[in-house]
Amino acid sequence: MTKWVYSVSAERAEGRAEMRNLLGGKGANLHEMASLGLPVPPGFTITTEVCTCFYANGKTYPPDLAAQVDAAVAEVERLTGRGFGVRAAYPRHGKRGGGPCRFLPKTDEEIEVVAKDLGVGADKLRRRAAELHEFNPMLGFRGIRLAVRYPEIAEMQARAIFEGAVEAGRKTGTPVTAEIMLPVIFGRPEFDLVKPIIVSTAEAVAKETGVTVPYIVGTMIELPRAALRAGEIAESAEFFSFGTNDLTQTTLGISRDDAASFLGIYTAKGLLPADPFVTIDTEGVGELVKIAAERGRKARPGLHLGICGEHGGDPASIAFCETAHLDYVSCSPFRIPIARLAAAQAALGRKAHSTA
Repeated sequence: MTKWVYSVSAERAEGRAEMRNLLGGKGANLHEMASLGLPVPPGFTITTEVCTCFYANGKTYPPDLAAQVDAAVAEVERLTGRGFGVRAAYPRHGKRGGGPCRFLPKTDEEIEVVAKDLGVGADKLRRRAAELHEFNPMLGFRGIRLAVRYPEIAEMQARAIFEGAVEAGRKTGTPVTAEIMLPVIFGRPEFDLVKPIIVSTAEAVAKETGVTVPYIVGTMIELPRAALRAGEIAESAEFFSFGTNDLTQTTLGISRDDAASFLGIYTAKGLLPADPFVTIDTEGVGELVKIAAERGRKARPGLHLGICGEHGGDPASIAFCETAHLDYVSCSPFRIPIARLAAAQAALGRKAHSTA
């Protein structure tokens, strides 16, 4: 019987660090952290081979997958002492990195679940989902485009940040500095259109609360055009965070949600040295990062630069960030120990090379 599910918890880890192609970067790292005795909460990883099998067999899941998932869920329930509720009420299989409702609900089952959560009728939600349907949502109406079309969204989110910062500062006695990023921009005009909304909201919250929250406004560099126009963007943006997940997708023209069926073949044939969503493509994506860093800092000396995404917890990608003179990496909490170790090793390696 093929093993499709690998359990992980503080008690045991069925996977290993070298199983990245099978478990994905995040999955393999979690299993490795558990093996090192780090506090990893109970969970499980479904292998990438399930996706390959799904497409190779008429979009049907392996017959023994459901039983393995149920067993893994039962194990999590045992270890946590809590149940998942009525499992049949939720779609069992969701997309990578966001669950079944990462995008608009599609099936009747998904619509019923989301409608219940929102407290609206299923028919009303179904009509609205049809109105908002996109053929390629990853390149569609998202990121800063939402704020351009609906400025009230930017105002609402900025207000939540500033009011939260005020409340946190009062509770802790330590002022909170907010760092606000505008995502998926392709040039300075978008940034300059939305930033005044943030500024005016900050002023309004300060007037209402009597507390002025220090803040800076930067941007995510996630599109090749943004990387190439980094010098112009840096005239307005106070920091850059390279969103390497999307930058990889838009540079290579590969959807990370649909790549499992062929990326293994590409790495096996040497067309790619590694999964580009696990380890950064230094020749393509990395080159854009370096160009943007150079042009951005030329326009704004001392510009704070970093990356966020899965690459932030990958040792090889962190080593690249050191050579590109980035200031920080951002990753999920479970990958922080590995990221810190890799960053220290990269820094020491660079220092040793420069003094050799």
